[in-house]
Amino acid sequence: MAKTKQQCSETVYRQHEWGRSPCECNGVVREKGKWWCKQHTPSAVKARADARIAKRAAEGANRERNWRIMTTEAAVLKAAIEWRLHKQTLACLEVAIDALLDTRKAPGSTERKH
Repeated sequence: MAKTKQQCSETVYRQHEWGRSPCECNGVVREKGKWWCKQHTPSAVKARADARIAKRAAEGANRERNWRIMTTEAAVLKAAIEWRLHKQTLACLEVAIDALLDTRKAPGSTERKH
């Protein structure tokens, strides 16, 4: 008995057509009662979306950490210039340096070196 080829259940947009049309790939995986090609299998689609979300969250956290370091470094530089120009006490410079060290320490670490 010959097997009949099943078509993928997904409908997709095509560049050369108006509206949606069925995916032209053969269905190779049966999931949720329908046939799907490897690209449109619901579990594969969800896995790709989860990976994309995790990657963007990591990039956002890294971007925010870099921004905090950059702004704190600018504050330290500003404090050093003010101290140099106005001969202020070392207290303003020490506060800015402590803030810089706090932003640079590894997440989750509680110890600080003095």
